[in-house]
Amino acid sequence: LEISRSEIAALRASEADAREEAGEARAWARRATAEVSVAVEALRSAEAEAEAEAARAVSHFVADADAARRALARAEAEADAEATTLRADVAAAAAAAAVAANGRAAAESAATSLSLSLETARAEAERREAALREAGEAAVAEAAPEAATVLLRQVDGVWSFAGDGGPAPFVTPLAPLPDETHETRFSPGDSVEVGPTDEGFKGSWYAATLLAAEGGPEPGMVQLRYAALEETDGVPLVEWQPRACVRPAPPLVAEGASLSELPEGLPVQMHFNDGWWECAVSEAPVLSKKEEKERKKKLAAHEAACSAAVKAGAPPPACPPDLVEPSDDVAHISFLNYNEAFGRVPRRSLRPAWVWRGGEWFWRGQGGMLQALTTRMADGKVSSTGSVRPMPKRTHVPGSVDIQLERVDGAWCLPRAAAAHAHAEGADGGEGGGGGEESAAEWSARVTVLAGAGGG
Repeated sequence: LEISRSEIAALRASEADAREEAGEARAWARRATAEVSVAVEALRSAEAEAEAEAARAVSHFVADADAARRALARAEAEADAEATTLRADVAAAAAAAAVAANGRAAAESAATSLSLSLETARAEAERREAALREAGEAAVAEAAPEAATVLLRQVDGVWSFAGDGGPAPFVTPLAPLPDETHETRFSPGDSVEVGPTDEGFKGSWYAATLLAAEGGPEPGMVQLRYAALEETDGVPLVEWQPRACVRPAPPLVAEGASLSELPEGLPVQMHFNDGWWECAVSEAPVLSKKEEKERKKKLAAHEAACSAAVKAGAPPPACPPDLVEPSDDVAHISFLNYNEAFGRVPRRSLRPAWVWRGGEWFWRGQGGMLQALTTRMADGKVSSTGSVRPMPKRTHVPGSVDIQLERVDGAWCLPRAAAAHAHAEGADGGEGGGGGEESAAEWSARVTVLAGAGGG
């Protein structure tokens, strides 16, 4: 019985626990049910929102599709219009091409007719020109004088001309050089100057030593070794040249007796490419803005090169002639035999225009006249070093000058173009003294101009 009571007590305790657990289970079930209800409500709300969003998307898609259909319709309409316009343009171009073809045919026909007309007119013009020329020549032969006489004069190296009573300015031609009739004898070892006959060396003089006076490939040739010209391997150039191209080395010039002035037109010799070249003092051109800018650029480059050389301990490079600043010691120089000029040439690069004639040295002075030289100095003594100075009152003047003349309005005159290219041919060279303190050398001659077929 006691066991039964204890078991009953245990059962009752178990029953109480079971009831408590059942209560907890019911509470958990109620909470779960509430949560499920909340989830169901949220799901229903989400479904409602999704349906609303889908409805809005469908509405927008339908609207966009309608707009696209309308745009496509408009594009098709515009394309149809453009196609219609293009077909009309093609038709118009075809019509214009047809018209152009017809016009081309007409133009070719007109050109053929015009060509025939021009040939006919040209033949007629040539016939009339020939007739007029014959009539003009006949008239000139009757009216023009057989000859006209004009006067040319040279005073202190300056040519002047009077046509039919009035002075006509013109470019001064150089007086001619007298012919060389003296044969200079040379010996091996002599110091000489050579005027090479090679192309591009006309009017130049190069220092050389004479090696042989005979035995050359042709008679009258001498063998020379140049002082400055070299072969490609650096060996001094040795060659044969005609004896007529060789002259003695010029003498020394007395101090203060050389190129004290550099007037325009004065013949000089300029040191260029290791030789001395025949030139003349010319008028300096006025530089344009572009040329002046280019000169400043070259000057800056030269100054930079000089600075770099000084920093490196090397001698500065020589200043190019065209960069030397203008002064009394520079001049603008033009070559006599080539169409080339140099500006701002320093006086140290110039020497008198030496001329060797008749075994005697001369200077070619203003106008090209030859100025005689003497070794007797101003004090009356003969130079011990062989130096020379000009001899005042002794010059050589030409015997004749060929100058082209033309007849204008019945008067003979000297055209400027003819004067600029007047060529002086030498005749007898003689001593002429103007006398007096001015020692003016005057020369005048009468030039006879025959009337030619054209009346000139």
